[in-house]
Amino acid sequence: MTPAGASSFYDAVLTSEHLEPEVTAYYFKRWNGYEMDFHRHDSMEIMYVIEGSCQVQTREMRHREDGMLRRGELVLLDAGTEHRLIVDAAKGCRMLNVEFRFRPAEGPNLSVRALAEAEASVRSLLSRAQPRIVMKDTDECFHILRCLVLELDQQGMEGNRLTGLLFGQLIIRIARLAEKSLEDGAERLVSYIGRCKDFIHEHMDRELQLRDIAAEVNLHPNYLQRIFRKAEGMSVGAYLSAVRYEKAKQLLARTAIPVSDLWDYVGLGSRSYFHAWFRKLAGMTPSEYRQSSLADSRDPSAYSRNPSAVGKDSSDDNRASSPEGRDGFP
Repeated sequence: MTPAGASSFYDAVLTSEHLEPEVTAYYFKRWNGYEMDFHRHDSMEIMYVIEGSCQVQTREMRHREDGMLRRGELVLLDAGTEHRLIVDAAKGCRMLNVEFRFRPAEGPNLSVRALAEAEASVRSLLSRAQPRIVMKDTDECFHILRCLVLELDQQGMEGNRLTGLLFGQLIIRIARLAEKSLEDGAERLVSYIGRCKDFIHEHMDRELQLRDIAAEVNLHPNYLQRIFRKAEGMSVGAYLSAVRYEKAKQLLARTAIPVSDLWDYVGLGSRSYFHAWFRKLAGMTPSEYRQSSLADSRDPSAYSRNPSAVGKDSSDDNRASSPEGRDGFP
């Protein structure tokens, strides 16, 4: 905290004293083929993508593909957050950046405390304590940001009542977007995981790699792996293996498909690998499992003698040919 002010969006003083935003720097900038070193500011920063795309990465991001921002998206970085900008030379990026901190308000009506008392989304934003929040704009924030910097150009960095009004409006808009991004993000994750699982169930009889599944849901493989593990408690490959195992047991128990052919119905590379894989999971061979299932069954008519009944696509000859790795993929 600075004397009689604040340099973090999550400083408790914002809800106990009357402070207002103070812009410390702003600019429009076109970037092409640029990679910035990690750095930090004493102020908070809003980075808005007007055209093109870029990456705004923080130290916590372990993968180079993380931190993507596209046209109409903005990121709010808290003070002291180490970050860097990366712009692809082929795509380029035009941005509007505003850096700010908080100073004692000239009057209580437009202070952050007053905004928080009047707006639930502002209270929520001030309590999130996230160093980096990405939001998708619906043009309201850009319009306010543009008006704000043009007014600062005309009136100087000290600003006036109009800049105070504009920044107060900007905080409310950002708070609402942040709230919506939290809801939309959770919904998107559920959608991605659901689509991923549906694709696995529909294509488990084929050779599948993580990159194939990720391409289906338009995500980077590493990112899909991370969100899938978090949601399901297992890797994508482990889930695929579990689906194949359940299908193998079903086919052994409910059809008369020869054991020697079953590997081709569950997307495994060979009869010998299927045999070893199934025995490891079930503690018995496929033939032993079928015999135990037959012995336990009271309805022999339940066994189908029509292989097409299990949805086998005989036209697909692209199969896995090697044992599964640590994540369950061949």
